[in-house]
Amino acid sequence: MKNDILFVTAFRDINRGNWKNIPRGIESYCDAFYKYSSQMKYKIVVFISDKIQNYLLNKYTFGNNVIFLNNDCVDTFYHKYLSLETEIIKSSRFQNLIPHHKKKAIPFIYPEYNVVNHSKINYVNEAKKRYPDYKFYSWIDFGIRLWETSKLYNKTIIIDALPKKIMYQHIEGNIPIRQRGILPVKEEKTTPYAILASHVVHFAGSIFIIHNELVEVYEKLYENKLKEFHKLGIVDDDQKLLLQVFLDQPDLFYMPNAINYPQLNIRIGAAGHETEWFKLLEML
Repeated sequence: MKNDILFVTAFRDINRGNWKNIPRGIESYCDAFYKYSSQMKYKIVVFISDKIQNYLLNKYTFGNNVIFLNNDCVDTFYHKYLSLETEIIKSSRFQNLIPHHKKKAIPFIYPEYNVVNHSKINYVNEAKKRYPDYKFYSWIDFGIRLWETSKLYNKTIIIDALPKKIMYQHIEGNIPIRQRGILPVKEEKTTPYAILASHVVHFAGSIFIIHNELVEVYEKLYENKLKEFHKLGIVDDDQKLLLQVFLDQPDLFYMPNAINYPQLNIRIGAAGHETEWFKLLEML
């Protein structure tokens, strides 16, 4: 198990507890993190502020597999692009591109939400720099809400079964069942402008697994796509940007489709919960 896979997460307080749209406080994030991290047997690197670390350590007890690092040591897309994405979101041109039914969607109101989520690959790359000998690195959202009945927290991962690719869960949320099962193709409905108006979610952005050799490659591709979005005068969340990277470089990815695994009872976005992360491991 040593040096097979390293888990990575991070948390930055963007004042979500005071949002009008889908607020969530720091306590909720920290409680969710403790629930899954306390049951993991693999090493996990956690990038957080000293304030949040003190809160966690005063309230919970963690194993030696949990490594806390200060998140200010990482050069992220949050630092690089928050100002620009704020400017774009506030522009009348961008607001005119958003249909009325999506005007209150989080990615089009809170720029900090987008750039925090875009920064996931930055933290993974920083973890790789510090711990370079792992075969795979896996991002997992700090505050992901996993099902209480999960028995997969402590699963042993068969590393030799993992492809040397970038792995996400292909979930196809908000797509009629009869249309599921086929990965998206590059057509009019999946252009950056078209996805601004779409409710369709093709991939679960809360997790990914990536082979050692692809970490820097993916970070560069991701940033290039961010820059393309900015040149177009648009912003969107990490799931929609991931779609565009995938369409450009599909051979780099392995995307198991949730619909092909009905025995796992994967639930998408139900009752405010995320897709259960560890079930991805059952699909590989």
